[in-house]
Amino acid sequence: WVDRLPHDLVDSIDLIEQEGGGVVWLVGGCIRDCLSGLQPWEVDMASTLHPQKVLDLFPRALDTGSQYGTVTIRKGGVASEVTTLRADGDYLDGRRPEAVQFGKSLKEDLLRRDFTINAMAVHVGRRALF
Repeated sequence: WVDRLPHDLVDSIDLIEQEGGGVVWLVGGCIRDCLSGLQPWEVDMASTLHPQKVLDLFPRALDTGSQYGTVTIRKGGVASEVTTLRADGDYLDGRRPEAVQFGKSLKEDLLRRDFTINAMAVHVGRRALF
């Protein structure tokens, strides 16, 4: 299914990893969609890059929550949320953490997610599932 990903998405992944020097993984519902044979309509990625670096790489990016590590990138016809690997503080409102600490560990990032498809990640270049 990796070969069926939109070219603009693959280009964004390549830009993050080759020019940005980061590592990026697809996470969440887009993995479910791809495994089901569907074209993902929403793409979430986890990355080692901090939000400002992502904003620098993508001039059309939107700062949709850099305090939480999230930037929305747009390339061609694909918009994706890129979130820095992180560990979360307490969720007092049930939706957003009171504080986040950016990290470097995919495993720690996945552990903070609910134990569903959201706790899975795919490295597209290596074709590896985590």
